Amino acid sequence: MKPQPFFWLLVIGFLPIQLLACDVCGCGSGASGIGLFWAQPRNSIQMTGFLQRFQTANESEIRTRDHFLSLNLVFRHRLTQSFYGQIALPYHSNRRDGRLGHQSIQGIGDARITGHWIAWQRDNATRSGYLEIGGGVILPTGSYDPTIHDRELPENFNPGKGSWGWSVQSQFNVNAGWLSYILQAEWKAYAPTTDGYRFGQEASATGILAVNRLRSNRLQFVPWISGSFQWVQTDQYGNGQDVHGTGGMAVLGGLGLQCTYSDLAVGINAQLPVFQYFSAGEVSARTRVSVNLGWFF
Repeated sequence: MKPQPFFWLLVIGFLPIQLLACDVCGCGSGASGIGLFWAQPRNSIQMTGFLQRFQTANESEIRTRDHFLSLNLVFRHRLTQSFYGQIALPYHSNRRDGRLGHQSIQGIGDARITGHWIAWQRDNATRSGYLEIGGGVILPTGSYDPTIHDRELPENFNPGKGSWGWSVQSQFNVNAGWLSYILQAEWKAYAPTTDGYRFGQEASATGILAVNRLRSNRLQFVPWISGSFQWVQTDQYGNGQDVHGTGGMAVLGGLGLQCTYSDLAVGINAQLPVFQYFSAGEVSARTRVSVNLGWFF
């Protein structure tokens, strides 16, 4: 099946969050993005910028605001007709404004190496589609400070998780006329850090509806809407006790627009929590925004 231009430019249909370790002052979170961009078997170099914000939910307390900016560089290479590999390297800049004033941490995040197999595909005159299954490892390349609480910051303010991780994901796409339908799911887990701290497992699912034939000559526009569900397990200390104020769940709605010209793509999207319960209700997530660039070859 020849890849549709729509899939080449739809960068972030769903942005699962790797969260959430919090203290009484707020929350910390790192992020990584996956979407239809990542699932198309074509060589590419991609860059995504993702900003998400959190703040304390209790109006009677001193307001704490956390800002998490992530830049993700991704290289993808097709190895066979139905299998391709991918390497992703993130950079995080995390900032907190609160009782202690301005605090920030920057650094390289945890690299991710994954493989993706096209398990099924079909292409006919009226519709096309494919099923992809993938997975891989998350390398502890990012900096991790086990004493970060001495600065009154939570574990997830670290650019890295401090341990190895692994992930499994799947994606099902169908193109029918002017519309495209996409379903995605992903699961992640992490080993304990050197001091025994274990970040919670993460599960996510999303559905996307896009209009894929708004074009003029070589220029194409793709508007889309999405709905997603995210769940994060509570973190655990080395003694097996749950970490207060970690974990949570959310339902989000998203809007986006991507444009492509020849083999270049650019897009922007926003996600708004419809329902959320993070950090035992102590933290609320705000609107998330991403900007995406890609070159396909």
